[in-house]
Amino acid sequence: MILGRCREKAPPFLVIKARHNLFWSLKNRHCLFSTIKLPSWSVLHYPSNIHPTMAGRMNKGSLSLLLIKNDGMSKFDDMARTWDENPMHMERSLAIAAKMNEILPLGKQMKGLEYGAGTGILSFLLSEKLGSIVMMDNSEEMVNVMKEKVAARKATNLIPVCFNLENDLFQQTFDLIFNQMVLHHITDVESIFTKFFTMILPGGSLAIADLYPEDGSFHGDGFDGHPGFDPEELKIKLLKTGFKSVAFEECYQVKRQTAKGVTKSYPVFLIVATK
Repeated sequence: MILGRCREKAPPFLVIKARHNLFWSLKNRHCLFSTIKLPSWSVLHYPSNIHPTMAGRMNKGSLSLLLIKNDGMSKFDDMARTWDENPMHMERSLAIAAKMNEILPLGKQMKGLEYGAGTGILSFLLSEKLGSIVMMDNSEEMVNVMKEKVAARKATNLIPVCFNLENDLFQQTFDLIFNQMVLHHITDVESIFTKFFTMILPGGSLAIADLYPEDGSFHGDGFDGHPGFDPEELKIKLLKTGFKSVAFEECYQVKRQTAKGVTKSYPVFLIVATK
């Protein structure tokens, strides 16, 4: 995401920040920089002899620099410390945990992974039902909150991990992978299903809770994810990936005020597939 554009009498260059990581990248018309690919951007790294603070010093004389806040993944870092204060997050997690207990044969011999765990609310609710749970999130601040909660509660079978599964394959296998309200943020759903399938042991299960199709008002303008899903279409994708015995049902209704001030209900489904 472009944070600022600097213009000087010589060639212009861009100042870029990639997601929530604290590094900057610069580009000008000279071939001084190498390019790498990230999920949403091409990022050009500055040479090692240019320090990010130099960009600030360049904001003098013939240079102008406008900084714009990155509202991508850093949004979840910003919300991490207050996430558990919203009672709906616990209420929704309780409903999903209850439905998982109803549908899935959970047991202490099982190793689970919560993908996009946030502050780990759902994993804590299931911690006594499973042997161990890896709580994975790519927001560093969410993971920090999970670590603090694990330490405070001495929950030795819960393991917080900061990892971006969209970019890499996690080298562990599990009896159960589960997530809530995460899939609509994932760009390539088929790719993440393939990774889930690879990471699930034979006979294991995948459980996904997410929104039914909605009109876009759940997140509002500017959201570039999915406006919910038709579970029948997800079922077809899961079967194509190699899963079997796919079933789904409604498990919760999110009541939320839209940008127009209207309170709406957004139904949530739980879809479960076995390998």
